Amino acid sequence: MKSMKRLFGLVIVIALLCLGGVAQAATWDLFYNATPSNTGPTGNTVLRLSSPNSGTDPYGYIRYTPDTPFVLNNLSVLGVDFNMVQGPFTGGSPRFDIGLDFNNDGIYNDHLIWTYWGTQPYGGGTPPTGWTSTGNFMDNSALWSPITFFDGNTQYTAAELKAAFGTLNVMRTYVSLDSGWAGNSQILDIDNFRVNNDVYSLSPSPVPEPATMLLLGCGLLGLAGLRRKFKK
Repeated sequence: MKSMKRLFGLVIVIALLCLGGVAQAATWDLFYNATPSNTGPTGNTVLRLSSPNSGTDPYGYIRYTPDTPFVLNNLSVLGVDFNMVQGPFTGGSPRFDIGLDFNNDGIYNDHLIWTYWGTQPYGGGTPPTGWTSTGNFMDNSALWSPITFFDGNTQYTAAELKAAFGTLNVMRTYVSLDSGWAGNSQILDIDNFRVNNDVYSLSPSPVPEPATMLLLGCGLLGLAGLRRKFKK
């Protein structure tokens, strides 16, 4: 009898989870010249951003929006795998953008923090050849430029940035490619865009995510119910 009660309790928990649905996940939005491409390692699907030196929309972006805003002090991981297919690091591109809620109104319409890839002061130089990783920008890797405030003149390390603005909410984060205007078209392939525990990847994961496991459990629960019904 006790084992039946335990089983019944487990069934109720799973059923409530199924009915309640899976918690809302972070969203990833693509803008302008941002399209999937099968040009990743071993032909994997990755995201291609391009910034041509002509045309009406000479830029490409991917935007991350967390399901719930979190303070800058809690931004511990910011990185991406990439291959600069064409063009140099130039004109402040490519880069990460961090959108902060400066007036604390819960609506993003304030300022961006820019974190340029490449040499100081505003990004530049010859990109690495082939696929590589930015590493974690929040670790202050010496390979990359310091973080730059929205006015373009004040630079911070990650620690200094958090000391100054750590209590402000992170509303959005971008990978941006938009310096085709400088005369050299840019093409950038990216994968595994990481913001803390959230990851954007177009390649399938071999390990089921928790949400997938929950849905599987819901399906098994439904099948068990049908089997019991037909046994009657």
